[in-house]
Parts: sequence; C-alpha cells; structure tokens
Amino acid sequence: MSIQHKFNSLKTMYINNEPKNLVKKICTCIEEHGIKLYAVVDHQNDMEALRVYSYPAFTILFGNPRMGSKLLEKLPMAAIDIPLRISVIQSQSGKGSTVIFRDMDYLFKEYIKQVKELRYWAQEVNAILTRLVEQCR
Repeated sequence: MSIQHKFNSLKTMYINNEPKNLVKKICTCIEEHGIKLYAVVDHQNDMEALRVYSYPAFTILFGNPRMGSKLLEKLPMAAIDIPLRISVIQSQSGKGSTVIFRDMDYLFKEYIKQVKELRYWAQEVNAILTRLVEQCR
C-alpha cells in the first residue's frame, strides 16, 4: 500500500506497530479518555470476503456526543462529518502503520465561517487526536 498523495485536509503519522495491534491500542485509549467508540471497520476482512486485493486497513469511528450535540445545535448540516474517524493502514514498507485523521481546522473551514467559536473546537479536537495517537505508540 502506497500513500502517494499529500492532502492538506489530512494529518498522517507513522507508528512502529502493526495495524491490528495499533487499532486495539487506539480503541483502548479512546475509551479511557471517555470518548464513545462507535465502530471499527476492518476493510481487509471485507475485501477478503469478496476475494479481491486486500491489505491491512481499518477505520475507527468515535465521538463525543456532548460536543456533537453542541455542534449540531449550531450547524445541523455538520452531521455529515461526525462521528470522527481515524484510519490505520499498513505502512508502505510493510512494517508498522500509517495513522490518518482529518485536520479539523480544514474540515470545519466552511463551518467556522458561520460559527467562529468552532475554530477553537477544531483546534482542541486536533490536539486531542494528536495526543491520543501519540500515546498509542
């Protein structure tokens, strides 16, 4: 699996841990921080079931219902962007993982134009996501 493109809207980190193990650690960290874990999608499992090319790739869906409620109260159309997601894929070298999540400042760019205080929420969520992933190294 090769990550060839850089997107302004994404933050990426390399972590020297295999994807399946890292997903378990991230899920544990999410729950330990009192954040609701909604689901883990195992893309490789789904692809293998169809007998198509597969590689270790996961998407973790999680959120904070209290913060989500505040967001939806101000901007109901933001429902399309929650719950939040972290993806974990096998790194290009085949060892370790690449962790990917949305840059909240970028994601909320249009929303921030409507509700200025979302800039601070976006920055706070970015900091939380970064710390959470770094704790799972």
